[in-house]
Amino acid sequence: MTEVSARKYLISNAKTNVIRVGVSALANLVLTPFIIRSIGLDKYSYVALTSFFISFSSLFDLGLSKSLVYLLNERSVDFYRKNQYLTGQGIMVLIICSLIMGGGVVALVAGFPVLGQSLPETDSYYTIVVMASFLVLILTVFDQYLCSILESFFLLHHVNHGLTLKIMMLNILYVINLFTWNSLSFYVFSSVIAIAVATAYYMYMIHRFVRWEISIPSWEVVKTLVKQGFHFFRFSVLNSIYSVLPRLTVIYMGPNLASIGIVDVVEKLSMSVINLCASLFRPLFSLSCHSPHKVAKKLFTVMLLNGGVGLLFVGVMVVFNDTITDYFFQKASVDLVFVGQILMVNAVASCFLLMSQPLSFYLQGEGKTNRLSMVFLANIVLFVLLYLSMAEVFRLNILMSLALCNVFISAFFWGTLFYLSKKTSIIRLRG
Repeated sequence: MTEVSARKYLISNAKTNVIRVGVSALANLVLTPFIIRSIGLDKYSYVALTSFFISFSSLFDLGLSKSLVYLLNERSVDFYRKNQYLTGQGIMVLIICSLIMGGGVVALVAGFPVLGQSLPETDSYYTIVVMASFLVLILTVFDQYLCSILESFFLLHHVNHGLTLKIMMLNILYVINLFTWNSLSFYVFSSVIAIAVATAYYMYMIHRFVRWEISIPSWEVVKTLVKQGFHFFRFSVLNSIYSVLPRLTVIYMGPNLASIGIVDVVEKLSMSVINLCASLFRPLFSLSCHSPHKVAKKLFTVMLLNGGVGLLFVGVMVVFNDTITDYFFQKASVDLVFVGQILMVNAVASCFLLMSQPLSFYLQGEGKTNRLSMVFLANIVLFVLLYLSMAEVFRLNILMSLALCNVFISAFFWGTLFYLSKKTSIIRLRG
């Protein structure tokens, strides 16, 4: 891509992302409090559990989606080889989805405690939540494959349109349910329906804009996909584990269902800001695969911009803390002051994460996944040590322990990535 076309690509992606994140943030701000008040914080946690399984999609993706973007943007790849890459990965993704479905059936039949102690098998909604969760996971893994195709051909704005469509469909279903049956089962399965609609949209866009002929992949192509995927897989696995550790801790060690609902609301608020910046600069991955030196010159500026957004978010949480906690948890049986403290601590963690995002995208595009994998592994170990020390030694509440862990881990993540980038002359500091 030329510098001009790269700029247009970034601007196009930015516009569609502002719409997507705006719709998502507005829906979360407006609907979530009403749903909590309507069905209660405990039952809202069932809905949060279902969406939680999306976090495992990177684990089962096996690094293939990022591998596809990387391979298709190699300068030497021809049309025939692209067809083999696309078909080969499609076959592997279908096999993975079939295995996930089989695993879900086995888990239900064998009574495996998929949801830990937060939702025991004796609960009347256990089967419904597990079924919906596995369907959400399967569709999300398949969607990652479809989105990687669109991203490979610099059609990331259609990925954003699909995400916007999913969010709109999900919240339309929520509104219909809220003012009619107010059924918990319908809330849970709304995620499945919404993701299925997005899947159909992605398939249509690929059919319309991507020139692709199905070609049986050679054994060499399969090995290349697996080999390259393995490099990203190590990073994806560690990234997936790192991102879900807080929720995993609450699900399997939390005192009650309400704690899951609190964590979900806290993450929705912080992730609205994080996802906005992440999605705005997601094209840095594909652009870095294509033109790494041009992207490198802009990294430091982008990092500072993200840090500024993070500081603004912290300021908003400090000024409007009481208003926000009362708005979401007005009728819930929780300590609003304590929840407000958790919100502020997580906002600080978000600031560090925002600054690390551009570095992560660039390092992935450069193929430096080994360095990223080591950073994530160190983060996981540090998280476990910090949590155990704070939960046992300092006797802190589980939610506050997690919030403080997030701050230390996020700061460490940013610091290590910045050090690695500076050491390898990736960032060209100016002034």
